[in-house]
Amino acid sequence: GFSNLLKIDVTVYSAGILLEFAALFALRIKEPTMERPFKIPGGIAVVALVALVPTVVILFALANNVQAEGWGTLRIALIALATGPVVYMFRRSKRSIA
Repeated sequence: GFSNLLKIDVTVYSAGILLEFAALFALRIKEPTMERPFKIPGGIAVVALVALVPTVVILFALANNVQAEGWGTLRIALIALATGPVVYMFRRSKRSIA
């Protein structure tokens, strides 16, 4: 039903947000002097804190959903997320052949 689709959508969207936090953290470590339109002041510790709070909320929501309703919708969302790297590798191998 619609509520399951909504849970899957929120799970996939949350995974995207977690990837953005990972990119924020990685870029701050690898390219600390890179010019940006906006930079979180305070160094790597503040960046980690800024990313940690929403990450904990997302993980708590996912754990709460699994506890309340089981792995059904989360399993579907994880399968949907796993298709991305598979399609990427397939397309990349097709491009290198041509």
